[in-house]
Amino acid sequence: RKSHTLVEVDKFFPSTKLCTECGTLNKISLSERTYICECGYSMDRDTHSALNILREGMRLIGREPINAMPVEELLDSFMIFDPKEAYSSETGSPRL
Repeated sequence: RKSHTLVEVDKFFPSTKLCTECGTLNKISLSERTYICECGYSMDRDTHSALNILREGMRLIGREPINAMPVEELLDSFMIFDPKEAYSSETGSPRL
């Protein structure tokens, strides 16, 4: 049986503004879709924010983040669901 730990990251944690490489807080507008820091680090805004939330959660439970596969590579390994391909065009029934 697996044990799960629920951790709540403070809603004011600057997940979008905090550079994961150098720790600098950068301003980023809602219209900017890529996070870019002066240190040279850049990443998709949402992926960057999710990574910061994961790291903060790990810090809160006293664990170091693991060096896992980059999120972009992980997403590439998943099959993307296409609702048009989920049903047979001949019968209208779900494809199994």
